Amino acid sequence: MFGQDSKPIIAVVLGKGGLKSGLWLEKLAVFCKIFIIQINAQGMAVFRTEFPGQEITEIDGFIGDYRSLARCPASFAEAVKIDPQGTVITDKWDDFLCRIFIRAEWRDYLRGKEEGLMQKFQKKHKYLLMAFNPGIKNDMGRLAAAEEIYYDRYGELLKRITRFPAKRGNQVNSIQHIFGYFSSEIREEEKKLFLNRLNDFGEGQVEISEIRRGLKELCNKYPHSYIQAQSFLEPFPPKLLLIKPEQSSRK
Repeated sequence: MFGQDSKPIIAVVLGKGGLKSGLWLEKLAVFCKIFIIQINAQGMAVFRTEFPGQEITEIDGFIGDYRSLARCPASFAEAVKIDPQGTVITDKWDDFLCRIFIRAEWRDYLRGKEEGLMQKFQKKHKYLLMAFNPGIKNDMGRLAAAEEIYYDRYGELLKRITRFPAKRGNQVNSIQHIFGYFSSEIREEEKKLFLNRLNDFGEGQVEISEIRRGLKELCNKYPHSYIQAQSFLEPFPPKLLLIKPEQSSRK
């Protein structure tokens, strides 16, 4: 599902008192292309890489604390980024991964330029895009359905929709749409259990990874090919949730 060409490109900003290089970075490099930005003693950004052979064409996201990111060129401010200062919040890391992987997959689709690629991409990511912004998702759907081909415009909307974290309300709405495919098949107690869990998610008491796990269980029990093909259920390799950026000692 996640091939070599679908690897997102990440710039990791390492700075004194911020993030440090380590085993977590090596594990991340298995799934992503890594570009290092080192903040030196003078507070300047120095570009390097610990992973030779990585071709850097377009950066999908940044990892670093705000103090280190602030020292980077101004253009970086518009990039997708995460602040893993202190304890990394799983939902924040999850959201970041969703955004960078869907961007990388779009580039992968464009390489093939096969007929109907926008329609295929839109169909696969419908509910993930809805979780980010249903309005922009609809705009993308109209472009995908148009007779003319609008690769550039579609790509611009994808960058726009993934620029900011998904709002919990939009995520709940997307999950409810997916759940609707099972609601007439599942037992009443299963329905009640899932909706209670979804309500807990809406109130910030459980993580979205738990909701995805519940949806996958429903898909296994009540197979539905359209939903099983949705990227919302597995928007990135699950092992990435176990990788946590490490902090340097602050002085």
